[in-house]
Amino acid sequence: MPNLPFSVFDTQRRIHPSISELVQSTLYPTLANSNTVAEYPRVPGITKRLFWLHHKHPKSGWNNSQDTIKTSYSNEFEIDMVSALVSYLIRQGVYKSGEIAVLTPYLGQFKKFQQKLGSSMQIIVNDRDTEDLASLEVDVDNKLSKNKKSPAKISALDGIRAATVDNFQGEEADVVIVSLVRSNKEKKCGFFSVSNRINVLLSRARYGIYIIGNSHTCSNVPIWTQVIEILGHKSNIGRELELQYPKHPETRNLVSQPDHFVQFSPNGGCNRRGGVGDFAFDQAAIQMGSLIEASALGLQCDILLISDYIDLCRKSADGSRGG
Repeated sequence: MPNLPFSVFDTQRRIHPSISELVQSTLYPTLANSNTVAEYPRVPGITKRLFWLHHKHPKSGWNNSQDTIKTSYSNEFEIDMVSALVSYLIRQGVYKSGEIAVLTPYLGQFKKFQQKLGSSMQIIVNDRDTEDLASLEVDVDNKLSKNKKSPAKISALDGIRAATVDNFQGEEADVVIVSLVRSNKEKKCGFFSVSNRINVLLSRARYGIYIIGNSHTCSNVPIWTQVIEILGHKSNIGRELELQYPKHPETRNLVSQPDHFVQFSPNGGCNRRGGVGDFAFDQAAIQMGSLIEASALGLQCDILLISDYIDLCRKSADGSRGG
């Protein structure tokens, strides 16, 4: 039988082209994009779907003598910044359970994310990370496990996913937020010096990815150098992340600190005041018929979660009785 000509189609159908460009330019130059991925929706509330938020806040070692993760690292600034960004995205009222994922390389940082995020929302943890923590004799609070919900004011969805990068291989999420942790003048990026780990990190997000970390620390690694250059050409790296609000896209704010989210957007929308037509309601509120006169209550143009609605109704009733 004669040899017949053939061609191999290496086409990805998961990731928006602006994100897949990072792995196409560095690791998989023959990888093509399916036509459908260009139609993926934008990430609501943020101008760019791809951004590296650069900072120089130092990492720290694991300093609790009772913990067995002696060699792990954490970064307090990144814990606070990621938590603020996650809360902001949840308040957009768009994402369902598991569609937002927080990734980090180190178990020390992973555990602290559980503690920080778990105080206000449910954290979904896969079996591999649970086993890794257990094998190091780290106590995992049952209320943060994948089988139990934590009552949370901001939980417009059932939960977000948190994982170490190694244990997120083969998984994906609509939006991925990455905490790099390492931050030093010596440009030692540790875990992320290995190309296959960088590949996993950059190829897990479908609609949007936000990297939070010191880009200078990574700049000695050739793949990271290429990634930083690509991001720089399109202004997708910097010290400030730009927020853009769906109801009023002309209103934008730059955030570089965790408290900026509360300052500019305490409930997920802008600070501009408007009538009820400018007010967005999450699905739970709509189902309960919670169309209230936002202007009468002096509300900002924001996302209204069902718990917020209940609070507002109580305040409105108290005000009426007092008048």
